[in-house]
Formats: sequence, structure tokens, C-alpha cells
Amino acid sequence: MQAMEMVTRGYRLQPPPGCPRRIYSMMISCWHPERLDRPSFPSVCQTLAEEANSLLKWREEDSLCHPHASLLGAPLETGASLYPDLQNVYQGRQ
Repeated sequence: MQAMEMVTRGYRLQPPPGCPRRIYSMMISCWHPERLDRPSFPSVCQTLAEEANSLLKWREEDSLCHPHASLLGAPLETGASLYPDLQNVYQGRQ
């Protein structure tokens, strides 16, 4: 029940350390509260196939939010600092 309440209030899992912003942005779009506003599976596959090189590249601006942001295997708490604008995009929606 608690998990359902959190998701309903807009909570979404934080990105794992080392997750590029564009990948997390795609994850957030897949978790859109409105089913019809989520990308379709074929659309996600197409985006991954067409943009694989750019999606998986770590950008320097992604590192600005936390000094350990780009380190795979960094403490999970690092993810809480990554892309708060994306993490909170569904907060307050009902």
C-alpha cells in the first residue's frame, strides 16, 4: 500500500549511479502516470536502436549534480542527487 501511495503521489525510483540523463529521461517517460502518454515498446526499441551511441554516452553536464555520478557501482545514495528535475516531474499530479 505504501508503495502504491508513493507512486500515486509522483514518486519514481532514482537513477542508479552512472546512468546517463537521456536513459533516465526515457525511463521516466515509461513511468508516466497516464498510460496513453507512455512510449510504446516499439517506440522505445526504435529509439534505443537509432540513438544507442548518443544515449549511452556520459556527458560532462551529467556530472555536475554529484561528484560520483558517473561511477558505476557508486553508493546508491548518489542517485538521489542525479537529475532531481526528472525525479520530481510527476510530483503533485493527481
